[in-house]
Amino acid sequence: MKIDIVSCQPGMFAGFLSESIVARAVKKGACEINIVNLRDFGEGNYRKIDDKPYGGGPGCLMACAPWFAAVESLAPRLGAEARIVMTSPGGRKFRQADAEALAKEAHVVFMCGHYEGFDERIRALATDEYSVGDFVMTGGELAAAAMVDSIVRLLPGVLGGGREATANESFANGGGLEAPQYTHPAVFRGMAVPDVLLSGDHAKIDEWRRAAAERRSREFFASASAPFRASPAAPAAPLQVRPTPFDECFMRMALREAEKAAEDGEVPTGCVIVEEPSSPDAPPASVRILARAHNQAEGLVDATAHAEMLALSAAFQARGNWRLTGTRLYVTKEPCPMCAGAIALARIPVVAWGACDPKRGGGTVFDIFSHPGMNHHPAVIPGVMEAECRGVLQEFFRRRRSRQ
Repeated sequence: MKIDIVSCQPGMFAGFLSESIVARAVKKGACEINIVNLRDFGEGNYRKIDDKPYGGGPGCLMACAPWFAAVESLAPRLGAEARIVMTSPGGRKFRQADAEALAKEAHVVFMCGHYEGFDERIRALATDEYSVGDFVMTGGELAAAAMVDSIVRLLPGVLGGGREATANESFANGGGLEAPQYTHPAVFRGMAVPDVLLSGDHAKIDEWRRAAAERRSREFFASASAPFRASPAAPAAPLQVRPTPFDECFMRMALREAEKAAEDGEVPTGCVIVEEPSSPDAPPASVRILARAHNQAEGLVDATAHAEMLALSAAFQARGNWRLTGTRLYVTKEPCPMCAGAIALARIPVVAWGACDPKRGGGTVFDIFSHPGMNHHPAVIPGVMEAECRGVLQEFFRRRRSRQ
């Protein structure tokens, strides 16, 4: 596995690369780690990599030219499927499932942010955008180091004990926490090891560990306001986000598209793709709309001409990039498996739908968005203006039945 880390403070990785598991992995040949100094691609005599933001504001932003030059300098090493990870407080929360997915890749590049962040256009370079927590650091170096460590330790041969060393640990395979563990002595300062662990009855021990792990996991996820499922073998449920008036505004726009489809005799589904708002309270008028579309399967005689597919194509053209990071997609009916797969491949971070599809929903019945085989797992906002979206569908099919 090849790992490139692009940073304006490469010295921060010196100790990290020479100690512990990461150093062992490099020595064993399990991975190759290359640090790229962003300042080598800076402009002018002072190797400038930042500039003041348009429109004013505090601090400086990382400029486009050095970043594009740095990443493009890796082009001879980059394969078509290389993953390029941007560190950002606005990225999706990095999880164990992400570490497991990235550990299967041949080449991963990390982009370490700094100053007030990246010029928005730099996001066109990234295939993924991750955060390590809901807090802000002075740079992305520590976040990148944390992610690299979590990935490298999963590579074959790095840890002693083979596959079993990581198969049943905390968060493995989308699961929860491990059960409490103990070693000698049996009693320390009045604190005793549970009797079942001293019993020698392995069936009872396994049952105790399973119950203790689920209890600890439920307590942890309850405090973190995150879902937990008892079966660690199943894929993690997609993160669900609560709808806001902002989301309702664009779902209304998607509903207008659905009504156009109904007028044309198409199944009334509408879709809108917009840029991610700059802040949670940003007015909808400040957000760029990338695409609007509605079903045209009958009119175009094309089974793939769903609202989502047409909107995706328009958004790719508007962005000049097939990676739609930093966007939101609104659709009046839950995407089918075809559309859900395309949305995940386009790396859209947030997907909102109105009416669920209990027969062929790509996000629920077929579980595309949380499938472990997918590299990207968008957060979902189900049920936005559900009654209105369902009402348009019901009225369309009622009229169709009455004509028949």
